[in-house]
This record gives sequence, structure tokens and C-alpha cells, in this order.
Amino acid sequence: FRSKKGPSLAISEYFKSCIYDLDIKNKVIGAFYDMSKAFDTISHVKLLYKLKFYGFDILAGKFVGSYLSERLQAVYYEGYFSQYLNVRTGVPQGPILGPVF
Repeated sequence: FRSKKGPSLAISEYFKSCIYDLDIKNKVIGAFYDMSKAFDTISHVKLLYKLKFYGFDILAGKFVGSYLSERLQAVYYEGYFSQYLNVRTGVPQGPILGPVF
């Protein structure tokens, strides 16, 4: 990821590089990993540990911890709600701070 650079630009640059290398008879290999759902599955505990590990101050850790803690979810189906469960992974979808995480 690069600021103000979309994925289509990265794909275009990659393919231009591949075509150039193939033209000069170099071998080309690619490995791709889809990170689009990474924030849906991240453990809150691991995220907070990483913040501490990478030197974020106590207040930043407390802010993120507070933002992620005490969140509940339930499923509504055909007029009925399931029981509420604690959310221990992922970041909330749709809030103003969502893009930060």
C-alpha cells in the first residue's frame, strides 16, 4: 500500500515490469496475498500487543483497547435475535474510525 496510489496502478506497474522482463528473456514469477479481509479476523489481544511491541505509547494502546472492548454482536433472522456474544476479533465495520484500523 502506498498513499494516494490505488491497486489498479500497482497492478499496471507490475504487469509493465513483467512484460519488460519477458521481452528481455528473464523469468517472471508472482506471489499474491489477499489482505482485504485481514482486519475482519485480527485478534484484539494480538493487535494491542503489536501496538506495545512497536512502541506506541500507553495512551494509544488504551484508546484502541477502549474502542475495541465491550462490543457485542447478535444475528437477527426471521424476526428473532440470537444471543449476544463478545466480539474478540476484527475491527468494527462502518464507524468513523474504521479506516484507521
